[in-house]
Amino acid sequence: MKKLLSLVFALVLALSLTVPAFAAGTAETASKSSVGVILNGKSVTFPDAKPELKSGRTMVPCSTLMTALGGQASYSEGGVITCTVGDTALSFTLGQKTVTATANGKTETIQMDVPCYYKGGRTYVPVSFFAQALGYDVLWDSTSRSAVLVDKSALIDEIDKNFTVLNAALQKVQSDPTKNYKSTATYDIAMNLNDDTLGAISVNLKMNLTMISSGTTVDMKGTVDASGLAKVLDLAGAVTNGTLSAAQAAALSKSLSSLTFEMIMNLDQDAIYIKMPLINTLLGTGSATTETWYQISLGMKSLGLNLTALKSSSSVGNVVYALCRWVSGQTSAANLSSNVQTTGAALAAVLGDSAAKKSGSSYTWTLDKAAFDQLAKDAGDSDSASQFQKFTVTLTAAADGTLTYAMDIQTAAAAEGVSFGMSGSAVMTATTAKVVMKLDMGSAGSATYNLSMTMNPTSETPSTQPPDGAAIVSLDALLGGSALAASQGATGSAA
Repeated sequence: MKKLLSLVFALVLALSLTVPAFAAGTAETASKSSVGVILNGKSVTFPDAKPELKSGRTMVPCSTLMTALGGQASYSEGGVITCTVGDTALSFTLGQKTVTATANGKTETIQMDVPCYYKGGRTYVPVSFFAQALGYDVLWDSTSRSAVLVDKSALIDEIDKNFTVLNAALQKVQSDPTKNYKSTATYDIAMNLNDDTLGAISVNLKMNLTMISSGTTVDMKGTVDASGLAKVLDLAGAVTNGTLSAAQAAALSKSLSSLTFEMIMNLDQDAIYIKMPLINTLLGTGSATTETWYQISLGMKSLGLNLTALKSSSSVGNVVYALCRWVSGQTSAANLSSNVQTTGAALAAVLGDSAAKKSGSSYTWTLDKAAFDQLAKDAGDSDSASQFQKFTVTLTAAADGTLTYAMDIQTAAAAEGVSFGMSGSAVMTATTAKVVMKLDMGSAGSATYNLSMTMNPTSETPSTQPPDGAAIVSLDALLGGSALAASQGATGSAA
């Protein structure tokens, strides 16, 4: 049962999230009695009064922080303290939780969760609140016990200077975040597998989807023909060993041929809701009179990954920053700035303006085996260069806004003579997407993947949560913890 349940959710959730991995450095371990501040990858020196933890927040001497940020703090006779950086001013009074922020001619009052205070001749302020109000991204690095401040805009701008051609192409296929869209998609997956126990197996999966999406919500309805999974799941064997009755196996086999589901992914709520009759059958839950929806925590907010920003991003710099921030949240937030710069430079070598080849009104970027081997060598990773027998990836941006991607990758044969390959292409416009991929798994089998999708503006609005009266069950609790949510790791709340 658990195997089937996991497979069902893999089929649905695979449509939503794909996160690549990046290399990350490590920060030095700090004393548990001290806290620090790291600004754009460098530790801030506090010559006299030191930062301290109070009420779960990193509190720092105001004047030293302002100097590090290129600003200053001034004190008036009325007890009002004003911090100024560029054209932004933050004014507050000791002991109060409110700050008056003035920027670009506009003034607003902002509530803090902890008050500023005076100690040892210094004014202490919560570094997270003040840095964020001044436009910095803030993380907590548990290894070095430091609040990490990053000038996000500066990093992104630095990267995007090398990607003006590709960013212009991405802009043409980018959806308008202020509009709602209706999409239809068909997925066809064919697998030929060789199993030591079951022998040769052919599996075909077909999925049809309809989606209504906004900037932060996707409302999806789908049907799946997964009848080919009956053999993979060995329902006949389950009957033989008594795990299932013949009637139960027949019912599951029938259900697999016409699975239906609804899914709502709400980025604002950091959650996914799924309604699927098959889950009720497998778990023995649900009601004949009440809709049952299963909730899964995305867990992205605790990791600092802003999926809304990533989804609506139209620049390479934004994507690089968002993904590196997610990786830093799991490893070492102290290295975020250097990770972003290193990743941006590596991408610029293959996708930047200098790597683009113009032909008429189109631009093409190519990463072949020679270029890949050189990148691996420059990174001190000569082993990776020897892993591939073939390696060709091309990206073409046409003047009409069409993006075409093609790849042909084959690993070198391992000691046992096994190699793996992936080839295929993708074509994307502002309203369509077509993907064809083939996976060669050597003696283990092969698989092909076909996607066809259309997307157009709509006046329809996506549902943001299950309807009133529906029963909402935490699937995280039923399965003993979220498969998607991760621990806070390096981005805890002490900043």
